[in-house]
Amino acid sequence: MGITQRPSTQPLIAIAFAQGNIEYVERFTYLGSVISRDGDVEADINTRLAKAAAVFLSLKIKLDLYTSLIISTAMLARPGRVQLEYVSS
Repeated sequence: MGITQRPSTQPLIAIAFAQGNIEYVERFTYLGSVISRDGDVEADINTRLAKAAAVFLSLKIKLDLYTSLIISTAMLARPGRVQLEYVSS
């Protein structure tokens, strides 16, 4: 399966509907994927990597907060004050 590129010598075809003409763009996002005019997937891959990096950073911040606030508070509130060591892998 492949995406073919229109030869640059062909004129653009204007598509009209009731509200106006459809605009030609270099790339757009459809269902989370970046679709480019020339069929290049580099923009889509870079966008997905950036979104994944942002999610992992958010998860790391949440884990750090949980470890520093919840675990430490729970250890201090335990009867008998048993000390446990947290070992990160």
